Amino acid sequence: MRAGPAYILFAVGVFAMVFLVSNDPRARFRGAPKAPTPLPANAVVAPAWLHVAHAAFPSTIGVSILAAIALGGQADLAALLAGVLAGLGVVALLAAYRSDTALYIEPRSGWLFRR
Repeated sequence: MRAGPAYILFAVGVFAMVFLVSNDPRARFRGAPKAPTPLPANAVVAPAWLHVAHAAFPSTIGVSILAAIALGGQADLAALLAGVLAGLGVVALLAAYRSDTALYIEPRSGWLFRR
């Protein structure tokens, strides 16, 4: 495969992921966020590595595995999936920039806390 189509497919993957993840249609059905309550003094916060693992699986790890498989003979698909991974990284950086590090969410109940 020539480099030109690979760059185009990479760019399509990046643009598609940034657009799709940034414009999640499920956001319309979410209610207004509730006001956070103070984090209890005895609350146990999961370690950072566990947060990273939950954020990376299944999307990032799954796309990485598919891209590695595609490298075997489908260079076009590998370029597209590499763009998808890069797009996920761009969206993650944008989300990290605008996130409030003092907020905590209890995953089972969805309760919002502020430290």
